[in-house]
Amino acid sequence: MGGVLIVYYSRTGTSKRVAEWLADKLDAQLEAIEPINKFGGAFGAARGALATLRGKEPLIVVGEKTGKYERVVLVTPIWASHIAAPALTWLSRQRGERQSIDLVTVSASDSADGAPGYLTRAGVEIRHVGHIRNKDLDARGADEVLSPLLS
Repeated sequence: MGGVLIVYYSRTGTSKRVAEWLADKLDAQLEAIEPINKFGGAFGAARGALATLRGKEPLIVVGEKTGKYERVVLVTPIWASHIAAPALTWLSRQRGERQSIDLVTVSASDSADGAPGYLTRAGVEIRHVGHIRNKDLDARGADEVLSPLLS
């Protein structure tokens, strides 16, 4: 077992940008969470928020097994004060596969307070290592905003 895997879900591309930066800095493998039914456009955003609030787990394309990695980092947007529904589906599939996962959240708001508590349902220990605001990423750049996540 060794190495780092960065898993991400990104509806708009911001979480993907964060995941790619982390993968580069940590020399990690990168894997996208792909929902079967996409959440594109304004209607998709509303459907996604509703699914998240209801705790629905949309169908996703199954990625590779994470048990072979020493460290796994999940990068996900915050929807309606919770992690995005596709990321929750991915997390629920980690039961028995991993004991812990590092979490990085991304959103337009200042806080991801609801995310860690909500994740306890996944049956995996979650370590919330950071929250990135979209406007900080755009204004100050990835290196300045994301470097603290590496420690």
